[in-house]
Amino acid sequence: MFATLLLVLASGALGDVGHDARLYATAPLRWGGAEWGTTAAVLGTTGLLTLADAPVRDWTQAHRPTSLATASKVVRQAGEGRWTVPALGILWGAGAAMGSSRESRVGREGLEAFAFSGAVSQLIKYGAGRRRPIGNDPYAWNASRDNQDGLSFPSGHAQAAWSVLTVVALEYRGTPAVTPLAFGLAGACALSRLYDDRHWASDVFLGAALGFASGWAVVHWNRHGADSTASQAPALRISIPF
Repeated sequence: MFATLLLVLASGALGDVGHDARLYATAPLRWGGAEWGTTAAVLGTTGLLTLADAPVRDWTQAHRPTSLATASKVVRQAGEGRWTVPALGILWGAGAAMGSSRESRVGREGLEAFAFSGAVSQLIKYGAGRRRPIGNDPYAWNASRDNQDGLSFPSGHAQAAWSVLTVVALEYRGTPAVTPLAFGLAGACALSRLYDDRHWASDVFLGAALGFASGWAVVHWNRHGADSTASQAPALRISIPF
């Protein structure tokens, strides 16, 4: 890992990360009607889902096949930073060392999307203080943040998986099967949080939307620039060419 870091530093690419971080932090200042409308739709859907959180959780747990326990554990790893961060760092450094621009770009963009969306996710988590389903109350907000039980909203696993795998899906969309597999794994990771009774449905939806939007924005900034209409902000857009 230290060698990978040295390669990254030597490439001078950390300046690009700082540039993208500034773009991400100031993105809402460049939003137009479409971006604000999409963001409002995501937040509105999240709000509506909170009304259905209890019945969705009850149905999911009542129909929870125990045979999927191992599969749920496996796909959950897609949202674990202890695996994805080192893998992306190695991909970034190795790609730069071997002159493979796409692999280097995927590693950097994946780390950026993971970090940027993760920062927003943590701010929301600690601000909301929503209790996890173990409390049996979807309206228990401002709970204790001293342990993980009060950090349910949004889902960090869904955010992490969707941020990284959206980058992979978009950068390799010309490669057969990669895009559906990447999005399929991201979706499976998000659903595993419902299966494992660790999150409410609205937690998972907002985490996935945040991760997707962040990955999408980072890729499009690097392709089109911050001033491009197609890449002005990390707001969720539905019409993505695959």
